[in-house]
Amino acid sequence: MKIFLTAALSAFLFFAANAQTHIMVRGGFNYSTARAYYNDVKQSVDFVPGGHIALQVKTVFEGLLHFSPYVGYSNRGFIIRSKANGDQTRNFIHYIDMAALLSFDLAAGNKNHFVIAAGPVASMAISGKEKTTIAGVSTTSKMKFSTTANYGLFDFGAQASIGYHFKKIFVEAAYQYGLANINNNAERDKRNIQNRTLSLNIGYYIRSYK
Repeated sequence: MKIFLTAALSAFLFFAANAQTHIMVRGGFNYSTARAYYNDVKQSVDFVPGGHIALQVKTVFEGLLHFSPYVGYSNRGFIIRSKANGDQTRNFIHYIDMAALLSFDLAAGNKNHFVIAAGPVASMAISGKEKTTIAGVSTTSKMKFSTTANYGLFDFGAQASIGYHFKKIFVEAAYQYGLANINNNAERDKRNIQNRTLSLNIGYYIRSYK
């Protein structure tokens, strides 16, 4: 995580000092789920609604290519259902996200652009709740996060998005594909859980330089 953040910050400072730079705020709706396997058997999953907000910087890299990192807060989750008896577990996790995205601006009319972006995202869990329903009886507990046991303190993934940018505002659809198993007890309980998130965003250009 520290290496990822240091590299992203260093790259941004280098390019921002030599190119036009925009500062933006963005936020919106998350619709998230997970890819879940128990003992190599795919589980039935469902979506959980959530939201996010972030501060993003966009600076010219070369030609149509921009470096567009952001840091923000999001909440994501998932529901895993037992195919045998209908019991389920619902997890809802709060994350701090850091993304190092590259974006392409394609002209679409007077000062408007289609923007396609992609890149890695690193996340740190700050809190979460797990609701387990067995035979119709539900219990809720706080999730525990670490780097060695319980649920993973860190999550890593890749994000791709497409948006339409006006002079001051933009709208965007994004998909985040989790690459890490957020269950640290996989060797013992054989559970593999990877986040999947669809986002709908609206953003605003706060300020531009150069």
